[in-house]
Amino acid sequence: MKTSPHRSTHSYRTFIIRGWLLLFFLTAIGSSHAAAPFFQKGLITGPTPAYSHPRYVSLARLTNQDLLAVYSGMGNGDPDQVGIWASYSQDHGQTWSSPILALDRPHIMDADPSIVVGQDRVLIVSTTRKAQELIETKFYTATSRDQGRTWAPGEIINHAHNYSSGKLQAATRLRNGRLLMPFCWDAILEHKGSVIKEQAERNMLSVASVLLSDDDGQSWQPGGDLEIQGVPGGGGINGLDEICIAELADGSIYALCRTGSDRLYEARSSDRGLTWSKPKPSPFVASNAPASMIALDQPKGTVVVVWNETAKGDRKPLSVAYSQDNCRSWSQSKIITADYSPYPSITQAANGQIVASWFEQAAGGTAIAFARFNWEWLTAPGS
Repeated sequence: MKTSPHRSTHSYRTFIIRGWLLLFFLTAIGSSHAAAPFFQKGLITGPTPAYSHPRYVSLARLTNQDLLAVYSGMGNGDPDQVGIWASYSQDHGQTWSSPILALDRPHIMDADPSIVVGQDRVLIVSTTRKAQELIETKFYTATSRDQGRTWAPGEIINHAHNYSSGKLQAATRLRNGRLLMPFCWDAILEHKGSVIKEQAERNMLSVASVLLSDDDGQSWQPGGDLEIQGVPGGGGINGLDEICIAELADGSIYALCRTGSDRLYEARSSDRGLTWSKPKPSPFVASNAPASMIALDQPKGTVVVVWNETAKGDRKPLSVAYSQDNCRSWSQSKIITADYSPYPSITQAANGQIVASWFEQAAGGTAIAFARFNWEWLTAPGS
């Protein structure tokens, strides 16, 4: 018996409606089972035969979605033999490759590295000086064209000052393509030959700044400076040091700077790093230690910061907080680690997890540690 056209159409519509209802039901079930809070800690590297005290880590996500960590290999003999090492992760920071020596200028210390992720290459940018001299620094580079597997010597980046003393955060690529590389320079050493190393921070006056590139890191120009005077350092750094930045949803740039007082200082730029507002104390309690900051891909418009939340200067604990209103207000902080954890760095992996790293005490020296956590852990109640 033939089925009437009207009955066939009715059955088809019923099938479609039931399909949509099933899809709605499955979507509702899925949304009611959000990802569980996730938090994991581990090590990128500990002491090795090549170095006993790895320190000063910088993290970045590469164009192939791998993560890259670069750090100074210190502690074995002559400090002027210190080089910069690299490790990469292919699984969003869960495991890391064996250390790779990436940059090592002979007879001079290569430290405080940062990363520039270009369209077709990656740069490690060193802060290179003689270990026992506070006279001048140079920004040597190493270049990788295979996502951090191998490295070759690169060019020198002119930072336009005699001495730079803090450059750890990876360069930030703005939405218009401009690269901003945070660094700082010393105002005293612009005019004097050297500073007594034993009392270096008390005798220096640090100015935070950025270098900017509009040609994917082929050339760099000075951006705006951030400086304060008359703010007591309390025995720590004087001025503004070790700046970190993030581009906000409204297109402005937000900066946090290390100081020797009991707060990080903040400033903003509305012209992509050319000029800055007058720096002022931020909401973040900190003492003589830097922060690191990242604008997340997801949730869009969210900025996450990690820093040593203490006024004591002992660089612990390491805390994390986030903002979703262009850094006007911040969440309650959560502790990543309660132990000694200076010089943090932060990035976001391709799977959305947030990865933070720092150096900590370890048997026989120090280790570069990391934590991975998701948005659900960060926003879950409790400290």
